[in-house]
Amino acid sequence: MMQREKKRELWLVFTLNGKEIASYTVRGTSNGELEATKGLLAFENHCSSSDIIVKGVVR
Repeated sequence: MMQREKKRELWLVFTLNGKEIASYTVRGTSNGELEATKGLLAFENHCSSSDIIVKGVVR
């Protein structure tokens, strides 16, 4: 039997010092969500939001 191919989606991956600290799919996101997430992650990780790198990754 053939396995059904999983649908791949675009994810936003947040990294700090090369380590992934969060990610979510782009589907269903709202305006301002990326910057709000960066701000929250910066607060939680005791760093500046500019230290957090965001990349789009297909998963």
